[in-house]
Amino acid sequence: MIVYTVYITPPAIDDIDDGVNYYNKKSEYLGFKFADEIDVAFKSISKNPFAFGVRYRDVRGKLLKKFPYLILYRVNDEMITIEVLRIFNTYQNPYWL
Repeated sequence: MIVYTVYITPPAIDDIDDGVNYYNKKSEYLGFKFADEIDVAFKSISKNPFAFGVRYRDVRGKLLKKFPYLILYRVNDEMITIEVLRIFNTYQNPYWL
């Protein structure tokens, strides 16, 4: 099985940080559970990047199971890499699209 390398863009890192901080303010350790779920999703995407649907042009999206977030990413099949573009809160407007 080919496992793709996941690269996280700076805006996606900011999205993760924002989510962790937000959830940790709501409940102790909830932000860390959010980060753990993102890690599980990254592993799933790296093992089977084409399992999740195309959302915009060549951008695919994977929904998290327990949090209202969508991981938006591109697959480079030649380089065997995944570029995580954003971790999008589905309750918000996608102002950056």
